[in-house]
Parts: sequence; structure tokens; C-alpha cells
Amino acid sequence: VTEYKERFDGGEDVADELHGLLYRWLFNHILNDDAAYVAAVKSSLSNQSGKGGSGLLKRSLKRFFG
Repeated sequence: VTEYKERFDGGEDVADELHGLLYRWLFNHILNDDAAYVAAVKSSLSNQSGKGGSGLLKRSLKRFFG
């Protein structure tokens, strides 16, 4: 971050490079780090399925992880 700020402060256009870096980081984070939560969310949803209810959060989680 410091390097990008220094380059930007020096007049260099770092927008495209920074955008690419952040895009790749976010994509990899979701693909790898967040994927670890899928099993836990699915387990939680199946444990709550017998409890009834159809709250917005439950429906949303089921849509993404179910």
C-alpha cells in the first residue's frame, strides 16, 4: 500500500494496476478463504431445518450455500 501511495503521490497513475491487484486478491480470498465456511454454514442450516422459520438470513444463506 505504501508503495502504491508513494507512486501515486509522485504523479504515477496506479489505478489500473491497483484495481487488478485488488480484483485478484478478492477473487482468491472468496475462492479459497471464504470457501472454508461453506461446510459450517451448511451444517448450521441443516441443524436449524427442523426448527421451522424462514427468516431472510436463513433463506439467503441457503441460496448461497445450500
